[in-house]
Amino acid sequence: RGYVLENGHVVLSDTGDALLANEAVRSAYLGG
Repeated sequence: RGYVLENGHVVLSDTGDALLANEAVRSAYLGG
């Protein structure tokens, strides 16, 4: 399970694979 935090709040949670496949997560947090 993975979580995306913004300002101390969980804004997204999913499996690691799903988070890595999420284009918005990739561009915002993983540099593209």
